[in-house]
Amino acid sequence: EAAPLPPRPRPWLSLGLTERRAGRHEAARAAFAEARARDPAALAPALELAEESFLLGDAAAALALLEAAAAAHPDTAAAHAALARHCRVAQRLDQAVT
Repeated sequence: EAAPLPPRPRPWLSLGLTERRAGRHEAARAAFAEARARDPAALAPALELAEESFLLGDAAAALALLEAAAAAHPDTAAAHAALARHCRVAQRLDQAVT
């Protein structure tokens, strides 16, 4: 029987990035979702899950994740930059600059 997986999100983030590079986007999204579930306050899992959701065509989910990440991490430029980028791509320019 396999040993239980650690509660840290890092292995799941690594798996998600590997799956993304291999073009397995559904598997990548599942790995990023698991990373986020293991540490809901961490920024990286939310950003990666949002990116993967966007790549899979779920812009609404991506924007909701990024809005929550920016609100939870108001002093973190990466969260706001990702939100602005996705707002621009989704043609929600009013949100991209706020």
